[in-house]
Amino acid sequence: MPCTLQIKDTQGLGRAIWLGLATLRGGDVPGHLSPHGELLLSLPVPMPQRGLWPYPLMTVWSEAPFGLVRAFAYLRFSANLLVYPAPQEDMTDNQVSAQQGQGEGASPSGHDDFSHLQPYQQGDAPRHIARNVLARRDVLVSKRFVGASAASLQQLSWQDYPSTLDDEARLSRLCWRVLRCEQQGQRYVLQLPNEIIDSAAAAPGQALQTLALHEDAA
Repeated sequence: MPCTLQIKDTQGLGRAIWLGLATLRGGDVPGHLSPHGELLLSLPVPMPQRGLWPYPLMTVWSEAPFGLVRAFAYLRFSANLLVYPAPQEDMTDNQVSAQQGQGEGASPSGHDDFSHLQPYQQGDAPRHIARNVLARRDVLVSKRFVGASAASLQQLSWQDYPSTLDDEARLSRLCWRVLRCEQQGQRYVLQLPNEIIDSAAAAPGQALQTLALHEDAA
């Protein structure tokens, strides 16, 4: 999974420098930090399975100013990484009306209307990227819509799958469907063996967190 860290120059280095991140398992991602600027570095961090994991030991390095010597320091974080199930595409469609008919707020034409902007998430459709914001502010945001699709409700149930499908396969498929609903701004209800989560009332990321931390009832 990618682990993204933000590095800021709060002191004013006076010059731009090249620096990078690496883990003890390998991988080395360089970047260019401008004076008083900030840098996002995304480093692949392999995890053996889903769940809550401590951050791996990392090193931050720089070869400034002449590139002759590499200075480095170890980074130990007190935070944890939450690893979701690996999403597996699943086109199961249990869509019902939010109000057993035409949903409140649906556009009469059946088309979706623009609702708001939201920070870009991996998997967002390229056509939904707000290119005027990107050009003006150099920030990736995606458009979100309401209307016919937003007024419908997706039922994402553990029981959508045959008993021959193991738990991890179910979690991966449900994770993909949750991500799709969130990217489309569509309301959903996630039904697990011991918990039901309605996206309209849940905290952001609650469904994905529950899938990541799911324990076999057996």
